[in-house]
Amino acid sequence: MEGSIEAFLMSAMRLLALPDNGHTRLIPNDAIEVLPLRFVSVGCSVQFIGAVPEITAPRGELIAVNGADLSHIEATAEQFLAGRRQRKRVIGPIFLAWPYALARLGFSSSGGTTEYRLRDENGQITNLKVANEHTVPGSVLYPRNEHGKDDPTWQPEAFVEIKDWQDLGLSIALPSFFDSNESALLAAISAAVERVRACSNKPLLIDVRGNTGGDFLLTMPLIDAISESANKQVVVLVDKFTFSAAIVFVAILKHRLGNRLKLIGEEMGDGLTFFAEGGLLDLPASKAVVRYSSAFHDWKNGTTDETTPPEVAREIVPVGALNLDLEWVQGPAVENAFGEFHQRVLKSMSHWINDR
Repeated sequence: MEGSIEAFLMSAMRLLALPDNGHTRLIPNDAIEVLPLRFVSVGCSVQFIGAVPEITAPRGELIAVNGADLSHIEATAEQFLAGRRQRKRVIGPIFLAWPYALARLGFSSSGGTTEYRLRDENGQITNLKVANEHTVPGSVLYPRNEHGKDDPTWQPEAFVEIKDWQDLGLSIALPSFFDSNESALLAAISAAVERVRACSNKPLLIDVRGNTGGDFLLTMPLIDAISESANKQVVVLVDKFTFSAAIVFVAILKHRLGNRLKLIGEEMGDGLTFFAEGGLLDLPASKAVVRYSSAFHDWKNGTTDETTPPEVAREIVPVGALNLDLEWVQGPAVENAFGEFHQRVLKSMSHWINDR
């Protein structure tokens, strides 16, 4: 209803989405109640990947909500979502479980329930109805920094996960660059540097899927080690959840390595020219958060202005573009089998190297 906190939140989301900057937006997750369903964007689809125990429905692709085609809902919601297309797809699924947002967008039902049409991996269609009063706090199922994992409470067990696949090569997963005291990330990066230098004759796979950012400056020793290594081929895995400092990490590597680096996955969550830094403002009356940005980054052209922090300006280089060499989208069913996926990619790398 007009005049409510939720009405204010939606209006603020629309206002802060106007700059098309993914680093500036209203985050309503702590301020709203949502139906106890978790939706996540995977590739070009939205997947139903979890719910509270008392709701039973097969995981699968979301096709429609209250009889409305999902693509129609997404197009209507775009004006409320900040950032570029992929960023909107990262933060947008919360709207699909937020009854007020569905009503504001014009897709509510009249019977006090919300009905979802789902299609499982075998093509079987299921209709799932949930009472609109059956809600949970938004942040329970939708974290502020949406990472796309099945478990909304996911936190990286380690900042670096290294696996030596012997003749196939070396894989290094970098799930996050956020470290409040910096020491754990620095130690993990140092360990990765040692392994890269010890395995400089092997193909190298770097996985930054789901990495929503942090401090890229702490990763510079690893970038230096990779750049100085003799690896004939380096592959970097990315997805729409790769954002902010993680994109910068990829950008600097691409500038250093040129054709030695192959980018695999899907388009990342932002471009190379954006405003970042800034901080968070808590709105106590609503419990929502405003994320604002204050500093210019231009990794496309390698330019800065007076707002660019000096330590960032020293690293900025003209990358031009970050185009995928191969589109390869993995669904949530293999989320925890990253080792198997890394092996598949490394096997493909061996063919690329031999064909050169």
